Amino acid sequence: MNRKIITLIAFCITLMTFAQAPDLINYQAIIRNSDGNLVQDANIGMRISILQTNATGTAVYTETHVASTNTNGLVTIMIGGGTSSDDFSTIDWSAGPYFIKTETDIAGGTNYTIVGTSQLLSVPYALYAKTAGSVQGGGSSGNGSQSNTQNPLNNNTNTSFAFDSRDDNTINAWSNGNSWSSVTYTNTYNGAGEIISSNGNFAFNSRDDNKIHAWSYINYEWTDVSYTNTYNGAGTIISSNGNFAFDSRDDNKIFAWSAINGSWSSVTYTNTYNGAGTIISSEGNFAFNSRDDNKIFAWNAADGTWSSVTYTNTYNGAGTIITSNGNFIFDARDDNMIYVWNADNGTWISTPYTNTYNGAGTVISSPHNNGN
Repeated sequence: MNRKIITLIAFCITLMTFAQAPDLINYQAIIRNSDGNLVQDANIGMRISILQTNATGTAVYTETHVASTNTNGLVTIMIGGGTSSDDFSTIDWSAGPYFIKTETDIAGGTNYTIVGTSQLLSVPYALYAKTAGSVQGGGSSGNGSQSNTQNPLNNNTNTSFAFDSRDDNTINAWSNGNSWSSVTYTNTYNGAGEIISSNGNFAFNSRDDNKIHAWSYINYEWTDVSYTNTYNGAGTIISSNGNFAFDSRDDNKIFAWSAINGSWSSVTYTNTYNGAGTIISSEGNFAFNSRDDNKIFAWNAADGTWSSVTYTNTYNGAGTIITSNGNFIFDARDDNMIYVWNADNGTWISTPYTNTYNGAGTVISSPHNNGN
C-alpha cells in the first residue's frame, strides 16, 4: 500500500443481481488525501483489478471508473460496470481465492497513487453459488441435473493456519498456498500467551517479550507492538472482523491492529484507581470509555485512526456505550447530550436533550439494511 496518501479501503460490498443484466459488486470507500483530510465532493479516477490466488496474483479482470465523492468523502461504484475490455461474467469464482486491488487518483485522472488490496470472501462465493448450477447441471449425457452440495465458504484455499513451536520459540502462519512465515518470541517459565484468530488473521501476546505479534493473511507478514507489563499487567487481546485491540494498562494505552494495512496504532488515556472501562467492538471497530479522562475513544477499522469525544462525568456519571452495525452511541447524562460515532466517516456527532429528576430514557439500537 502507498503510505504517502491514505485512503479508506475497508469497503462495503454487496452482491447486486439484476434480471437480464450482469452481476455487480457494490463497492464503497472513503477517500483521504496525503494530509489525512477527506476528499469531498470531488471527481476521482479509480482502477479496479480482480487478482487470483493472492494479493500479488494475476489480474483476471480490470476496469476503470470516474466517480464522485460526497461530502463525507464516500465514493460508491459498481464493480463489473466500469470501462473494461474484460468480461466480468467470465470470472470463474470457483478457482479462487480472489483479491480486489484498488488504485485511485484523487485528481480524477489515471495517475493512480493510492493502492490497496484486500481479499474478496463471501461476495465472489455468492456469485460462484449462483453460477454453479449451470456448471453442474445436466447435459447431453442424459444424467439429469446435479446439485452442487459443496459449501464454497468451506473451500480450503481460504483457510489460514498458525502453529506455536514452543521449542523453537516461533509462531508460524500460513494461508492460501503461500509460504510459511514465522516470528520468534521469548518463552520462560511464564511462557507466552495463546494465539487467537479472527477472519484469517492471528495475534499472539508474547508476555516475556512484552510484545503483541499480529499476522495478516493479506500481506503474509508479522508486525508487533511493545508494551509495559508489571504486576498489574496488560489486558486481554480482543478481536473483531480480523482486527485486534489490546489495553496496555501499565502504558495507559489502547493498541489497535488493522487487518487492512497490517499496522498498529494507539491512543493514550488516564488510569487511576477508578480506572478506564472495557474495550468493546462492533463490525471491526473498537470503542473505549476512559472515565478518568471523561472521554470516549473510537477506532475506525477503515483507516486505522482514533477519534474521541469529551463528556462530563459527576457522581451520576454517564451511561454505557452501545453498538450497532459498527457504530457507537453514548448517553452523557451530565451533559444532557447523546453522542454518536459514525463508522462511515469516523466522526462524532451529538444532540442535546433535557434531563430532570426523572431523567432521560434508555438508548436502544435497531440494525437495518439500507432500503429495507
